[in-house]
Amino acid sequence: GAGLTVALVEPADVTKRAVWLGATYGDPTPASREAVGDAAVCGLSLEPVYTGKAFHGLTQELLRDQAVFGPRVCFLHTGGIYGLFPKSKELEPLL
Repeated sequence: GAGLTVALVEPADVTKRAVWLGATYGDPTPASREAVGDAAVCGLSLEPVYTGKAFHGLTQELLRDQAVFGPRVCFLHTGGIYGLFPKSKELEPLL
């Protein structure tokens, strides 16, 4: 292998924050739309609801404190591709 070690993640290691959800859970926010555009510049395709909100939250935490997550950060993008299709016209200017 690549010599990588994988740490076991326990429930106590995970912090859930609702601050970036916006007024409604399943709808994009202006900040998540902006995060989609920022991610696209880096070659990441995010949909504007779930992964857009998660990416925005991650970047805001890193801007607040670069050491907040420790020396390495992994943004685990688990999908969301199907969320891109209904938002295609909305996303077009960002890509």
